Formats: sequence, structure tokens, C-alpha cells
Amino acid sequence: MHHIYLYLIVNINKLTHYFSREKIILFLNPLSTKHTRMISQILLFVCIIHWTIIVCQLNTYNTDRNIIKSNQYQFDCLNYRIQSSKLVYQELSDVLDMKISYCFRPLTNTDQLTDISMDSLSKKLSFEQIYMNDITVHDLFSWSIAIEVVERYQLYMNKPDAMLNEYFYNCTPPRFGLRCQYSFELSQALQFNEIVEADFHSRTGYTKNSPKNQTRMSCYVLIKCHRYGRPWCLDWREVCNGKIDCFDEALDEKFCFDMEVNQCHDDQYRCHDGHCISSDLWEDGTGETECLDRSDRLDDFNYTNSCVQDPTFRCEEHSCDPLSLAFPCGDGQCVLPFKECNNGRHLLLLESMEAKGNLADRCWMAMICGTGLTNEISEDRCRQWLMNNSLNDSLAQCEQTFEFPTVPIHSNFVYLHYENVHLKLSQNEILPPDYICYDEDQCDGISIGSSNKSLMCFQHYEQEQLATIPDKTQYWMYVMLFVQDLFQYCSKPYITINNKAKYNNQTSLYNCENSLKLISNSRLYDTIDDCLKSDDEYYENSCQLQDRYRINCYNSSMCWSPIARKTACMLSGSNCSLSSPISFEGFCDGVKRIFCDVNGEEYDDEQGCDNQICDNMYSRCDGYPSCSNGQDEYRCGSNVCPLGTQPCLSSINHTMICLSSDFIGDDRVNCIGALDEGEFCQSHHHTEVMSSFFRCYQKHRCLQFSQLCDGIDDCLPGREDEEFCKHTPLICDKNSMHQLTDIEQYICDLKTIEHKQVKFFSVYTSSNYPSLNQIIANQFDKWPTQNNNNTKSRQVTTHSWPWHCNRGLTVRTKFKNNSDFFECMCPPSYYGDRCQYQNERVSMSLKLSSHDRESIYAVVMNLISNDNIEWFEQFTYIVKETCTIKLHRYLLFPTRPKSTNDNYSIHIDVYDKTNLRYLGSWYFPISFHFLPVNRLGLSMNLSNLELHSSDQCPLQCIHGECTKYMNRNKSFCLCEQGWSGVQCNVSIQCNSCSSASLCIGSTNNHPICVCPINHHGPRCLLPSTCPINACQNNGRCLPVDIDSSKSGYACLCPVQFFGESCQYRKARLDVTLTNIRIPPYLVAYFFTLSNTSQPIETIVLRKISFFQSTVTFHVAVQSQLVFIEADRSFYLASLQQTPKAHITTSISSKQRCEPVEHLLDSEILSQMPYLRIPHFYSLCLNNHSLNCFVDKDYLCLCTNDHHANCLAFNPEKNFQCPSNQLCKNDGQCLQDHTSCPSIKICLCPDCFYGDRCQFYSKGMGTTLDEILAYEIKSNQNIIKQPIVIQLSAVITILLLIVGIINSILSILTFLRKASREVGCGIYLLVSCCTSVIIILLLAVKFWLLFSSHQDVLGKKYIPIGNCFIIEPLLKVFLYYNNWLNTFVAIERAISVIQGVAFNKRTSRLIAIGTTIATPVIIAGLLTPQLRYLYIFYDPIDDRHWCVVEYIKWIETYRTSFVHIHYIGPILINIVTMIMIITITAHQKRRAHQKHTYYTYIKLQIEKHKHILLSTLSVILLTLPYLVISSLLTCNRTSHVFWLSLIGYYLSFFPAAFVFFIYVIPSPLYRKEYKGLILRFHKRLSAWKVNKRIKRYGQS
Repeated sequence: MHHIYLYLIVNINKLTHYFSREKIILFLNPLSTKHTRMISQILLFVCIIHWTIIVCQLNTYNTDRNIIKSNQYQFDCLNYRIQSSKLVYQELSDVLDMKISYCFRPLTNTDQLTDISMDSLSKKLSFEQIYMNDITVHDLFSWSIAIEVVERYQLYMNKPDAMLNEYFYNCTPPRFGLRCQYSFELSQALQFNEIVEADFHSRTGYTKNSPKNQTRMSCYVLIKCHRYGRPWCLDWREVCNGKIDCFDEALDEKFCFDMEVNQCHDDQYRCHDGHCISSDLWEDGTGETECLDRSDRLDDFNYTNSCVQDPTFRCEEHSCDPLSLAFPCGDGQCVLPFKECNNGRHLLLLESMEAKGNLADRCWMAMICGTGLTNEISEDRCRQWLMNNSLNDSLAQCEQTFEFPTVPIHSNFVYLHYENVHLKLSQNEILPPDYICYDEDQCDGISIGSSNKSLMCFQHYEQEQLATIPDKTQYWMYVMLFVQDLFQYCSKPYITINNKAKYNNQTSLYNCENSLKLISNSRLYDTIDDCLKSDDEYYENSCQLQDRYRINCYNSSMCWSPIARKTACMLSGSNCSLSSPISFEGFCDGVKRIFCDVNGEEYDDEQGCDNQICDNMYSRCDGYPSCSNGQDEYRCGSNVCPLGTQPCLSSINHTMICLSSDFIGDDRVNCIGALDEGEFCQSHHHTEVMSSFFRCYQKHRCLQFSQLCDGIDDCLPGREDEEFCKHTPLICDKNSMHQLTDIEQYICDLKTIEHKQVKFFSVYTSSNYPSLNQIIANQFDKWPTQNNNNTKSRQVTTHSWPWHCNRGLTVRTKFKNNSDFFECMCPPSYYGDRCQYQNERVSMSLKLSSHDRESIYAVVMNLISNDNIEWFEQFTYIVKETCTIKLHRYLLFPTRPKSTNDNYSIHIDVYDKTNLRYLGSWYFPISFHFLPVNRLGLSMNLSNLELHSSDQCPLQCIHGECTKYMNRNKSFCLCEQGWSGVQCNVSIQCNSCSSASLCIGSTNNHPICVCPINHHGPRCLLPSTCPINACQNNGRCLPVDIDSSKSGYACLCPVQFFGESCQYRKARLDVTLTNIRIPPYLVAYFFTLSNTSQPIETIVLRKISFFQSTVTFHVAVQSQLVFIEADRSFYLASLQQTPKAHITTSISSKQRCEPVEHLLDSEILSQMPYLRIPHFYSLCLNNHSLNCFVDKDYLCLCTNDHHANCLAFNPEKNFQCPSNQLCKNDGQCLQDHTSCPSIKICLCPDCFYGDRCQFYSKGMGTTLDEILAYEIKSNQNIIKQPIVIQLSAVITILLLIVGIINSILSILTFLRKASREVGCGIYLLVSCCTSVIIILLLAVKFWLLFSSHQDVLGKKYIPIGNCFIIEPLLKVFLYYNNWLNTFVAIERAISVIQGVAFNKRTSRLIAIGTTIATPVIIAGLLTPQLRYLYIFYDPIDDRHWCVVEYIKWIETYRTSFVHIHYIGPILINIVTMIMIITITAHQKRRAHQKHTYYTYIKLQIEKHKHILLSTLSVILLTLPYLVISSLLTCNRTSHVFWLSLIGYYLSFFPAAFVFFIYVIPSPLYRKEYKGLILRFHKRLSAWKVNKRIKRYGQS
């Protein structure tokens, strides 16, 4: 049965591939025999296991017991991994990647791991057994086997050896672990992420009825913390919070002033508490918070109220802002004193204040009940006590003066004192304190009150206000806030008179007036009074603090702290705040908005508006009159009021009237809802997304129209939003059953207006361009949507008390005695058997970015202590479709508590994952060792890394190289593989790392292995593979670590597609430039429009190659408006009311947007941008032929009604790359986005191209590819191609036909014996043969080039054949043919010179040898160029190019090569022709002196005119190609295109017309040709006679 079980379990995947679960069960039910039924039960059982495991996969790690024995602070771990993304630019996103490891984290490293038991339902298997049944490591992963076991099985598979064989347990769900000893107490099987979320979501907030003894509050116990001898449960957030919480030792505030003194580097942002984060992480206070105190974010932190159900960094790794006076709940929630924590931790504060001290029992209990503490602690107990005791009598038991609470209420030196309380009970329901007392030695900043024993006391002057507070809970909160607010002016508890002197010379500190208190300069002008006299908020030199993050408002000498960004300018007394700019849609809408010029002078956006401008597409029918006569609201909806009046619901008699425009905006309310005085609501409550017009009377609350008559009283107590409605809720439906009153119809009109109002830039008043004649298939319905990642949450029931493990997970563990116990898996923030202790740690947020979209990096993050690696984390960074990725990672210290004598730092190494090449290292110190949590906000840009070796290195690196860190002027030893240590002198045992990996260090005697791209796992033994067809649309699949990608692979998409699997096709725009000078590159501005946000601008750069006039843009956004920039001019390329997936358009001078400098005078242009807007309307009103124009701040359309319609635009964008390292050969680098470029292009010098200008277009001479490639339309037959392609096809076919005919006739002529008496005939015969080959190669090349742009079989091999076979052969035969013609000329010259001495036999022998050797020599000379020949694929245009990589000597060689094979034959032909004529003329003149020399020259020219004609024909037909290949520059003009095309085809004419060039002009060859024809006629006549004789004979 064991073998049957094994066979079934290892083959169950195959079985379930063909049959569903239900079919297998139906198949098994009819079985009746005992064994068959047993087999069926096993099979059914295994099937259930299989389907369950697919859902629940729990692969633990850190399970190696040998390693755990050396460091038993954590074992048996599971990773909670979260990835989220935010779209930033095109398809590029900012990604957040968070990993939280849940492990068993014992209190000490001596806890035992024994006594665990194996689950009885689980099966023990061996490596050998599963190997024999073809089980893979992927199968083991699906079985929830521990990662270390899976790696060891892979090692066994690599080398099946009995020594490597071992047994493991295949667990029955929900069990997991090495011995199947663990299980989660959930109602259904889930993935681990779902388990964590289900567990936390089951945690409800604290109620007074919550069990108080079933959980332990988490405490930080790694420093001594007592209050009057009793341990205090300190939260780590209470360390360095500005007040002493450990009364006895005060260790929680020791060393904390180091944070106040701390200064940050120039590339860092200083948090308010003194921490430093990378400046890249500061997002003007709007991004995710990275400061420990959250001071880098100015928004509200409402999410902290749900931290009880949130296990992530944003809750766990942040403290409470000390300035908020909040109490930390221990889980990220911060509440005001005595307010409830969701986890109940507020009870600790209340219980500490309930301490009895030296008070009499009855006095103590009376004070507890009388002051309201029992509301939180023991309300029932107090009620019962009051039933049996008189409160007044009990208070009489108190001393005349006493302390209550008996412990300090703030730090360890502030107390509350009461006096004669029994005499005041009748006057006050609540007993307020009489005095607040404090230890003057602990607080020199406050000098109020009189001495009372050892304390200074002063009377609480707000006793009467406190006594009237009805809620006793509010009473205590008020007392605590008052005390905390007052005593924050004290000197910090760790600054004393004795140690203040050492900080006197610190220029980064400010000394409060009349106080010892020192504060950081960053606290000056932060809107918080840190000094008692508030002198820190009146510091005169705040703008001289050299802090680039400070806020300087208009016309102000004050520079505010960045945390005061929201209110700084308002506090400076300026209306010119740093609020968002006024959008174009807000101008001339009747609502005044203030803006300022550079001098602080104020203007409003209604200046210059008249009735022609105010009635525009944005103000029309918006429910609020923008024009003085109300014409923008005239005839809107069912409005029947005449022009100059406005519909109004009278506030006097609640009837509909037409209110004159004279009464609108006169500061008197005439209409209900103050709709005639709507400027208040518009200016105070208007947002871009929501407009509020209806104002409530009493509270000045503004409502949207949709809130009227909705059955909800929003205006209380007046109810004016509902009182005039007959039907509530009002249904504004034409098919409604009830008849609407005039008032209700008016309200419905207003609701309709609100729904249809154009709030943001729109193009609905402009005509489409281009006008599309056919409906183009809309592919956008297949695109991802905003909610495409939303999944329905499962309803899961937990069977364990959710607070049992505090912030950890409850796990049931099985022990050998068959007993089950609940144990806890703790996140890195906690440890202990109940996760009750808060851990010391480094919580790191690391922002990574790179502009190389195809790069894959291995990032190794090391925690270093005294040059030893104590902890490390690895991450595989796949750039792909990310702008940035932010990693949230924990690094834990090796001991508890950590050693305060060690120097800790973070060392980050980066490797290229594709080849394991080292790229660089970064160094980040950990400054504050005394903090429990060291929060690091780091940033690294991995683009264009250059190693900096240290020439003057103070280190002696034995087995390594001295290297500088990328971010600091600091050196270290970069060790060779297998070595570590400061000097690389410590050997590492790297045997456990796979041979393909890189061993870079060790921790706990365990090597750190960096895996190649196709392997993963701790030892890099596990293969990473891509599923079949994982990436669609020719995307390239990259196998990666399953820990770096949910799918275990990533897809690199072609430029036309995007998405995780390249499943989405981008929108396409084809732009043809008509009668425009073709620039080196184009910039396309795509604008995505909606009525919920401002236009989203997407920029795409495209460079233009030779002879290219049509440019294709691919973009992963839907857009309605596109502008093209060419040579600093802007053109309207496309305007569509609805987005289209594919648009073909053209731009010419008609679509050019005029620069506003050509349209307006200089005086207007010198005005503020906002002041120029009214003039924009005038341009469109006065110039009806104007389509668009561009300003230095706006890009404007002229609408169909001749109004200006503008959007914010910066025409002076800088596209320069920060570094020009990408481009070669003096290319210029451009990118489309400053921080998140989707593409970089290199503008190449003439004749260079390629994505990095690395290729030279003339490396093989001018080719047909570069001339015609951009003219060929992909996947279009020859009929639909441009005229130039059709013409080229015709010429190619004609050349082929003519060439074959010419060559056949010539070959037949030169095959005659008389033609081959000398070498010339042989040369010409071979030339005729090569001519046939050349013409055939030309035809093949053209049709291969055409086919490479069509969807044909074997398309990917066509460029290879075209580049490496056809083009080189064509060059060889062309050059060969040139030299054959030259050899003919040479022999003719020799024959003339030698005369009768000319040897015909020798001539023939030389010709034979020459014709054989010449092609071999030419091919050999061409070889150096062929070595650097490449096929370059341009993904943007989806075209292949046959190019030669540019190397200087190759270019020199190529130039010489071309000159030799073209200019050489031409010169030789000219020289030999001259020689023949002149020599023969000399000979004739010597023999016959009848005529002059020049007469004989003429006679010889006439005699040898056939040689002259053939030579000149070859020269003239070859010369244009020589010119375009060597002399002309590679410009993009159309006349050069035609010259290149004509010159290219002319170079083939000598080969195609060889018969006309050499045979017809020559008397000898013409005679032979005639003889050939005569012989042909004779044979034809003889054949006809013989045929006639045969016919007669048969008859």
C-alpha cells in the first residue's frame, strides 16, 4: 500500500490535468472490493490534498536546525509580502514592496526546539522515491515543503547519491512545517498573505467588556524602566519622546539630545525629531511618510485609528509626534491622554494613576470616584462603593493638602495637589486640582508659583472651567493636555546646567531666552512654541539658516519650517499663499481669486473680464451667474426668466421669481440658499472636483445641489435645504409618477447642471482633427482599469483568541505527548512566546530607481557591526515598468539588547543579475544606537553606475580591491569571491552556494549567495523557469526569484505593448510631416482629458532616421489631444472628442500653433501670466483663422465659437539627460521625463544611428535598406504601398527582365570563339555572368526587404539572410564587375602599346587567373567590415537594420575600400582610354605625317568611339552612387532621398545593360553577334526544312 500511495501522490498532477475533481469522485464511487475501495479512498484523499494545497501553500524557511542552534532568535519563518503600485507616467508606476517575516522568535537563544511531534495523517517520503517518480522542485513547492528541504532535493537531483538522500514529511493541510507540527486556526485554507490579513481583520477594537487578562501588552524591556520600584511597560515610541516615562532610571530620555544636535547632509531632509532621510523621499509633505515622527508628511493620519488591524510599516514603524501630546497605543495608533486605544493600552496609564500611595483607603477611593478615573477603570466598582459610603465623609478622611494621583502626571516631576476637597464637593460635581506642582530643578524654563516643600506650586487658574466639564473623561484629558502643553517649555530632561556647556559652540542650536533650553534651528518658525516666551517663533534671521526646505512667502522676510507649509503664508499676513495655481477654467467665472506677482502685489482673476468672455464653455449653465447681466445662465434648463434676470426661490414667500441682475452680488440675500450671493460658497468651499453653491443660513455651510431635497436635513436647525420640497427624496426623472412643482423643477435643473458642468479642460467645443472617415476599432475596452486589481475579501473565521499573540499570529503546535498548544509567530518588531516584547531593529525604506528598462539588479542589504555582517536581506530589482520601487525591510541585531559599544551601519551591494557583475556599494551609518528602532529612509539611483577605485586607499586589501562607496568619500575592501573581512583576509566556506552563483560574504557561518537570473533560493540551487507562452505579443520572459515576482517571471514587452504579460496594445499615432523641414527628433504631447481632474500630460520622444517622413508614436494612455513639437514649433496633430486606439494624421504649416509673441505686443507679454488670459480671448475673437497658439505658460485652442481654451503648458521643457554616458560618438541624450523616463533617445551626428549612436550608416555604403525601409508600410500589399515603393518594385522587375535578356545575349556573343581570342572576351564573358547574378541579387534583396515588413513565414530569418548573405554578395559582385570592366580597359591599352608584340595566349591566361583571384581578394578585403556587421532591431519602429558598428579605423578602412573599388576603376578607365587614343595617334603621326597630331587624335576618337562610349557609360552610371556613398552628408531632405534612390538604381544599369554597353558599340562584337543571329537563322531554316521533309515523308 505504501507504493500505491506514493504512486498516486506523485502522479496526481497528471490525473487532475485530464479529470475534474467531481469526475474522479464519480469514477471511484462504484468500486466495491476491499482493496479497490481502499485505493479509492487513498486517491480521493490525495485529490483533496492536491486541491487544498493549490489554495494553501506554506513554504517555511530558516528551518535548518544546525544553523538555528548557533542563532536561535528566529526559526520556521513565513513571509508576508505586499506589493502595491501607483501609476506615475504612461505604463510606469511607483511600486511599494514590503516584506514582513513571521517567525518563532523565542525570548532567549537557549529555548529548546525539541518535543515536537509529526502529524499522524502526514506521510514520510524520501528523495529517492520521489526522484524515481519524476517529481520536480516545483511540485515540492506546491506541497508546502520547507525551502531548505527543496534545495537539498535539487542538490540530490543534480547528483543522485545515497549520501544526499533524506526523508521529509508531506503534510496534510492545514498542517505545515518540517514535521507537520503547525497549523493555523482558520475556517478555510488560505495563502499566507490572506492568513495574516484575516487574522488582523478579526481583531476588533477595545470595549469595556473586552477580556483584560487574555493578552499581554507589548513592552520594550531591553532597557531598565521602573516607576517607584515597579516595572513599567514602556512602549518603544516613548523613548526620546520629550518626557521621562521611566521615573526611576530616566533611561528612556538618555542620549536623546544627540538627535536635537544632529545635522543632515545636503542630499538629505531633516525630520523634525533629528532623523535624516534621503531628499528623494521628501515629496513636499504629500507622499508616504518615512520620518520616524511622521514629520515629512503634512496630511492627517486618520489611518492610525485602524492600526489595530494593520500589520504594515506605516503603523509599526512610526512614533507619535511629541508635539501632538499624544499617548502611544503600542501599535501605531496615537490618542489624546485618557482616550481609548483600540488595543486597550490606555488602561496602563489609567491603572498607573490609580496607585494608592500613602492615601487613606476611603480618601483614595473617594478621589477615584470623585475625579472620574473610574469611568475607565472600574465604573461598576465605584457605583457599588458609593452605595455604601458617603463621598463627602470619605473625602473628609483626606489630609488638608495631598497629592492625587499619587504618581507624577507628566514626566517624573509634575504633580497635582488638592486642598480641603471635602469643603468643595457641594460646589463642584468634579474635583479639579487646586495646585500644579513641579520640581524646579527639572524645569528651569518655568518660573511661576511658590515653593511648597521641595516643589514649586502654582494655582490652576482654570478650575472653574474644569468644574463645568460634563464628561469626566474629557476633564482628565483637558488636565493632561494643559499640563503637557505648559511643561513642554521646560529644558529637555537630559539637559542640565552641568552638561549644557559642551553645546554652547553648536551653531545648529538655538538658546531660548532666559532659559537653559536648547533647541535645534530646525524648530525655529515651525508654528510651535518651544520656548516659554515664544522667541523661537520671532527669530529674525530665519532665512539665513541655509535650509533649502524652508518656506519663503511673497514679500516676507520670514522663512518657515517645512512642517508649517500649509499655514506659513497665511501667518505671514499674505493672501498670496502657496496654494495650487488658478486653472484657466476658473478665470472670468464671477468668483474672485487672489494671485500675486513677484513683488507681492495682489490681483484677482476677474480683472479684464467682459460679457464676451464671461459666457464661456466653463461658466455656461453652471448655476452661478458669471456675467453681470446673467447671460451665461440664460435659457439653461427650464429657465424662462428674461435676459438680465435670474431664477430665484424667494427667501420671503418661498415662491419662484425672476430676480434682476442688479440684486445679484449686492451682499443682501434675496434667494433661499443665498444663490444670488454665491461668491461666498464659491470662494470658500469650491474645489476643482466639487462645486458648492447653496448656503445654509446659520452655520454658513455650503451644499451641493445634489444635497437639496434628498430627505436629509443638512441645514440645521433651519432645514432650508428640505423645507420647500413637496416630495422627499426628490426624484428628478422624466418618468416619475408625481408631477413636479415649479420649485422642484428648479431644483432638478440645478442638479442636472451640477451633473453636466464642465469642471476641467475640455475640447467639446472644438472640431475633430483629423476627421476619421471610418470607425476605428476601439481597443481600450481591453485595457486595465483602476479597479482591475480589486478582489473580494473572504469571510474567514478564526478559532483562536485574536489577541493571544499580540501583534503576532496564533499557531497550534503538536507535541510528542499528543498535546496541542498555541504558539506565536512574531513579526520582526516583536519576540517572546506571546510576541509580548518589542524588538530592537532597523526598519529601512529603500527607494530604488533606474532608467534602464531591461536591467535586473541583485540588491544585497547588509547590517554591519564592527565590519561583520550581522543580518542581510536580498532583493531582485526588475526595472521593467517601474519608475521607482520602495522596499520596506527589517534588519535585526544579533543580540538582545544590542551592543551599544558597536558601530552599526548599512552596507548595500548591487550586482547585475544577468551576469553577476559587481556594480557598486553604498554606505549608510546608523547614528542613534540608543534608539530601539532606527528608521532609515534611503534612496539609490542605479542608472549609469561607474565604479570608483580608490588610488590612495588607507586599507590593505589582501584578497580584494580597494573601492570607494558610491555615496560617500569612504573606502572599503571589495573582496574576491570566498573572502571577507576588513582586509579580505577571512576565508569563507562557499561550498553550499551553487557553482553558478556568487559568494560575497557570510553571516552566522552561513554564506551569502547571489543568484544568477535563472536560479533562486538561499543557496541558488533552485531553477527559475518561464511557463510556456508566459509573455504575449513577442514579449521576452525573464525567470526570476519567486520572492521578487508573484508569478516567478517578468515580461519585457515590445514598445507597442504593455502589461504584466504584454497583453495590452498601446495606442498608436502615425504622424506624417508635410512640407516641413524634417528635424532630428519630434516631441509628442498627449493630453488625457476627463471631468474629474486636470489634463494629464504624457510626453513621447521619437528621433527621425534618414529618409523618414512618417513617425509612429506608441503610448500607454488614452488621449483626446495631441500636439507635436518640431524644431521648437508646435503643431496640432490630433483632436478627438473620444480617444481612439489608432490615428493616422499629418502636420503642416496649417496646423502650426502660432507663438503668442507674434500676436501680442511686448507690453502685454511682460505682464503676469494670469493677466494675459483676457487677451487670449481677444486673439480668437478677432482672428477666426487662428486654430491654436502657444504662450510660455499656456497652450491654447480657438474653439468653434471663437473663444480661447487653454491648458497649462511649459514649452521650454528641458529634455537633456543628467548624464550623456548612454550615447556614443558625440550623440546627445534626451529623455521624456525628468525622474521617470519611459524612453531615452540619442540624437546622433550625421550618418550615425542606433539606440546609442553606435552604428555607422555608411559602413556598407548606401544600401537599399536605409533608403526604402521607412517607406514600406507594414503588413500592406504592394498595391497599398506608397508610390516610391511601387516605382521601386517596377524598376526592380524591369531591371531583372532587361538584365537577364541582356546578359543572355551577351553571353551567347562572348561564347563565340572569335570573341574570346584575347583576354577581353573572357573578362566580358565573366562580366555578363556576374551581371546576371547582380540583377538576381538586387531582385532578391528588394523582395526580402519588402517581405521583412510583412507577416510571412520565417520573417525573423529574413533580416539575417538579407544582411549577412545578400548584401555582402551584392557588394562583392558589384566591385568584381567594376574590376572586370577595368581589366578590359587595361588589356586594350596594353594591346595598343605592344602592337604586333601583343601575345593573345598570354592575355587569355592572365584573364583566367585574374577572374579567379579577383573575387577572392575582394571578399577577403571585405571581411574586416563583415566582422563588425550587426542586425540592429529598432523596437520603436519595429524595423531591422543591417549596420556596421562604428570604429574609427573601420570607417577609414571603409572609405579607402570604396574609393579603391569605385574611384580606382573609374580613374583607370579614364587613363587607359586616354592612353589608347594618344598612343595610337602618335603611332599614326609617325607613320603618316600628312595631318597634324590633333587630327589624328580626332580620327582615333572616331575609331575607338565604342571603347569611349562603353567607358563613359560605366563612369556616368556609377558616379552618382559614388557621390551619395562617399561625398554627400546623411541629411533627411527629400531631394537627397530621390538622389540616393536614383543613384542606387543607376549603379545597377551597367550590369543590366551590358549588351548595349559592350556588344552593340563594338564592331568586332557586333559582327560576332550578327554572325550568331545568322547562324541562328540558318539553323532555324534547316530545322523548318527538316520538319517539312519529315511531314512529306510521312504522307
